[in-house]
Amino acid sequence: AKCMQSILEDLLSLSRLESGDLSEKSGGRLNAATILRQISGDMQKTVALDTHNIVLEIDDTLALRAVESEFNSLAVNLIRNAIRHTPEGTSIQIIWQRMEDGRACLSISDDGPGIEAAHLPKLTDRFYRVDTSRSRDSGGTGLGLSIVKHIMQRHGGSLHIESEPGNGATFTACFPAF
Repeated sequence: AKCMQSILEDLLSLSRLESGDLSEKSGGRLNAATILRQISGDMQKTVALDTHNIVLEIDDTLALRAVESEFNSLAVNLIRNAIRHTPEGTSIQIIWQRMEDGRACLSISDDGPGIEAAHLPKLTDRFYRVDTSRSRDSGGTGLGLSIVKHIMQRHGGSLHIESEPGNGATFTACFPAF
């Protein structure tokens, strides 16, 4: 029942994201540093516990214009994925920084097993799973990265995924300059 509820909630979120544009809900100025510290602290206490080390590198002065609930969803999905798909004892690095071109970027990196290049373009497809047997053990609906992709599209940003087997993965969500 909990699994079905989670799938339904994610499908509803995805449907809302696909059906509207940001002008309907323009969002406001967010203090992303505070939000990221709260989310990572909550994750460390509930999901990661003592199994993963979450490392923060956050620019406290960097704000962005976004819908707060969508930024929260984006960060939770990316951090939860990193925790779920990396072995115990690994580190998850969360970086919030301004790029030279003015964009505000959130990067979530792990030192897990990595992902083969053939899978990278499909990761944001609904229900796509690299390893279906492993995903049953680690949970998830297979919709998180699709939700992240649509959040970035609504905010005029981009999602970039870098990974190779044996070298972990980095998911970077970049918002337009504010």
